Amino acid sequence: MNKLKNKDIIIKHDYDLDLIETYHICKENGSVEFANQVKEIVEYDLKRKLLDSIKYFDLKIPYVIPLDSPEYPHRLALRLIWYDLNRIDRFLDYQQLKFNKKHFVDLIEYQVYDLVKRMSLFDNSVRLKKIIDWVKEKRKDSNQQFSSLERNILSFGFKELSNEKLLKIYTYLNDRVNFIKTNLTSENDFIEVFTTKNLLRIKTKIYLGCETTQFKYIVEKMQPYFYTLNPTAIERSKLFYSKRGELITRGNLYSSKIHDVKGKSEISEFFLNLNKNI
Repeated sequence: MNKLKNKDIIIKHDYDLDLIETYHICKENGSVEFANQVKEIVEYDLKRKLLDSIKYFDLKIPYVIPLDSPEYPHRLALRLIWYDLNRIDRFLDYQQLKFNKKHFVDLIEYQVYDLVKRMSLFDNSVRLKKIIDWVKEKRKDSNQQFSSLERNILSFGFKELSNEKLLKIYTYLNDRVNFIKTNLTSENDFIEVFTTKNLLRIKTKIYLGCETTQFKYIVEKMQPYFYTLNPTAIERSKLFYSKRGELITRGNLYSSKIHDVKGKSEISEFFLNLNKNI
């Protein structure tokens, strides 16, 4: 039988992103299917870290997701799906305080909100409204009626210190799923677009060789490496063109269904292996 030892004791804040707590809350509230989904994810995470998942679950040892983890947006969405409605504002306030304040609201609006909506196994409209109300309040509080200078700046907010992962994405996915038309968009072009500090000041274009549904799925897999890589930013950049030569819009991306993507398992496995090197 597992027993809690001093080295197992983890001090955490009430508003830390703890998925062990999420699992037990879901289980206690009768959402066994969702609880099992959370459990599978946590078991995978702990296995990668060579930690005993059975002990964590049995003894309710907190498993707090680091804010710099590539999986942070996804794990944050899992937590929010069943989070106490009356405490969502304070929970997000605390996460924002620990995170990069400048990009956190964008992260919630453009990534986490959509993940909560898509992964919820029930009508979660009340929580979704709470999340978007929080976003609106933060935008108002920070006076995001942008200055003329700010309106003329757009970036995907690349987080990495090196371009190594982008190079691997370009090379591997071009070889496997014809990701980019390499005769029109070079490796350097690709790097420039995804790392530039201002997309509105460059003329380099990204010409897709894959289907738009594949591109949407790849973008979702790339999002952990960026603060603001999302359909709105892609549309606003006016730098992305579909396989047929049409300018990519947020509408194109939101309407694309990703449940039946060509090469989905291969793309997924590639990013899984890419993340193992983090």
